[in-house]
Amino acid sequence: MKVKKIAFLGLFTSAALILSFLETLIPNIVPIPGFKLGLANFAVLLALYIFGFKEAIIVYLFREFFYFVIFFVGFDFFHISICVFILSIYIFI
Repeated sequence: MKVKKIAFLGLFTSAALILSFLETLIPNIVPIPGFKLGLANFAVLLALYIFGFKEAIIVYLFREFFYFVIFFVGFDFFHISICVFILSIYIFI
C-alpha cells in the first residue's frame, strides 16, 4: 500500500474511535437494550466508498481492536498480550 493510503486509513480509524467514544456519551434515545446510533460506522462507510471493501474491513477491525484495548481492557500486560493474540487471529484469517 502507498504511504498516503495508509495515512488515510489511520485517519479513518482514529475518526471511528473518536465517534465511538462520543457515542458512549449520548444517552439512549430508544429504550431497547443494545441499541446504538452507530456513529463510528460513518468512518467505515466513507473508507468503503473511497478505497474499497478490503480497506473498509481493515478500518473496522482496527477500530474494534483499539476500542476493545482502550475502553474495556485497560493497559496491564496480561490483557495487552491477549489483545495481541486476538489481533494475530484477525490478521491470519
